Amino acid sequence: MTRLRFPVALAAVAAAAALVGGTATATPAATASARPLALGDTIMVKGTQVICFALKSSGKNGIACVLFDKKTQPIKGTYGVGMAVDGTTILNQITAYGSPKILLRRKPQAALRRSKQVYIGVPGDVFLLPISATRKLACVITDVKPAQAIPLYRGIKIACWRIVRSGLPLPSSDAIQISDRMAAVVRGNVKGVFGTTVLVKKQPA
Repeated sequence: MTRLRFPVALAAVAAAAALVGGTATATPAATASARPLALGDTIMVKGTQVICFALKSSGKNGIACVLFDKKTQPIKGTYGVGMAVDGTTILNQITAYGSPKILLRRKPQAALRRSKQVYIGVPGDVFLLPISATRKLACVITDVKPAQAIPLYRGIKIACWRIVRSGLPLPSSDAIQISDRMAAVVRGNVKGVFGTTVLVKKQPA
């Protein structure tokens, strides 16, 4: 499987372990091996019901993540998140009819297509969707331990945010995260540290 080398800040990876509600601390920037994403690719987060898609929505490339059942149908009542390459974030809920109901920002107008490449993602994996020569949309899978975060944020999750050439988060931008426990949109400060919850929803049991 092809991997590319792009400077991804491990400080950001550590921050993704909790984002909001945790105690993860920053570490020096380093180069991490990352998988390049293309439109139509799928990430299946191993050990969870989370599946993410690299797609084009309303004319914008981005990532959308939803909880799916064993029949690969969105689970009714659960929450999903998405992020476009321009930084637009969404958080929606799957209705009784299986369609997304927008709770924050905008509803993606995208249909799922047959995947070009399917990745089985595990904690430590990094995925990059190109935005420009100097920016990428990065998604990181982490396994948050009890000592790192409050119960809602523990366990295996995937978090996505935009990064600059150095691999650090784009200052004053948002991040999305989703797990079998919750879905959330969080905001970063001018130093690229995520610490303010825009909206968080607990997944139904």
